[in-house]
Amino acid sequence: MSFYLRLQNTVKRLIANYGETAVLRVMDSTTLPDSSKPWMPAEIDGVDHTVKIVFIPDKLDNHEEVMYLKDTEIISGQINGYMAVVPGLTPKAKDVVVRGTQLLTIDNITPLNPGGVDLLFKFEMGA
Repeated sequence: MSFYLRLQNTVKRLIANYGETAVLRVMDSTTLPDSSKPWMPAEIDGVDHTVKIVFIPDKLDNHEEVMYLKDTEIISGQINGYMAVVPGLTPKAKDVVVRGTQLLTIDNITPLNPGGVDLLFKFEMGA
């Protein structure tokens, strides 16, 4: 597994050099809404983690081909992000990324983990 450890260190170094500082807001779903007040949603608290993410705007021509192959809808304005693995932090689809003042919802998360070793996470995000 030392081969993957070397790759993991390379991923961390490159994302630290070329990534932007962003906030990954991990949403806590332990707060349930009050059933006697269905019009008032529960206040869901999030825990903020400062991370480095490389943001890449999705090119529509490549995106159309991939979505055609996946047989899904084409979403314009989507942003891809790559984040190195942070110990003790596993992002989920209900989490939110804050990039400056822009709030990005995570539509899809794809981990890259050859041989069972997590190297990075690819986020597909929309505003």
